[in-house]
Amino acid sequence: MSDRPSTKEVKLDRPKRVVLFGVPIDNLIQEETLDRLEVTIRSGTTHQHVVVNVDKIAKFQSDP
Repeated sequence: MSDRPSTKEVKLDRPKRVVLFGVPIDNLIQEETLDRLEVTIRSGTTHQHVVVNVDKIAKFQSDP
């Protein structure tokens, strides 16, 4: 991977979660996102990473 800390050093506290227009979103900075991705890759578990933009928020409100 990279020079980033090993998964043993990565802080895995639950991130601050925000709600935008009724949609819960983990508010992560780039470094936190990369830490999460490394942990997920090393664990072999399935995970979904989604980037939210205004268009997606609008569709969340109208398309269940």
